[in-house]
Amino acid sequence: MSSLVGFDSCDNSRVPKKKTQSLTVSSATQSVAFTDGSCIGSPENRQAGCGVFFGPNDLRNVSEKLSDEFAQTNNVAELMGLVRALEIISWQFRTQDEWVIYSDSKYAISCATVWAAKWQKNGWKKCNGEHVSNRHIIEQILSLLNYFPNNSLRLIYIPREQNKEADKLAKSAAMS
Repeated sequence: MSSLVGFDSCDNSRVPKKKTQSLTVSSATQSVAFTDGSCIGSPENRQAGCGVFFGPNDLRNVSEKLSDEFAQTNNVAELMGLVRALEIISWQFRTQDEWVIYSDSKYAISCATVWAAKWQKNGWKKCNGEHVSNRHIIEQILSLLNYFPNNSLRLIYIPREQNKEADKLAKSAAMS
């Protein structure tokens, strides 16, 4: 897994930026998915949803409203989009496969690739002593990531403009 552009809320430092990679699939065994989350409504009446886009008319595409058991926030929706993509990919994964998951959420990718290791060492507390928000979802992501052999799955940040299809799925779910 590659680390990603992220913002470390503990020391306000930047993780080294990677240039946005081309979205073109480079080999027959490399597959891609795009994830996004959306949250709409006023603070007292929010509804969130996540979207996963594998391709036009792909039956694996997801547009899912978050159940009431989850906090209705954009960050939770972004993390759940990543969970759904990992679940779907893990069901069909073969050892020769290479997957790239693209997301426009620096938060979700940084949780999985940068911050989680620090949080685990600190007993799931941030450097300011506060408990990590959304720990149960982040732990689910980490568990799913353990399914993939080294370098068979990469999480890559892309700008919002390059994530339009997943965004449509997430917004549609949040509005349903």
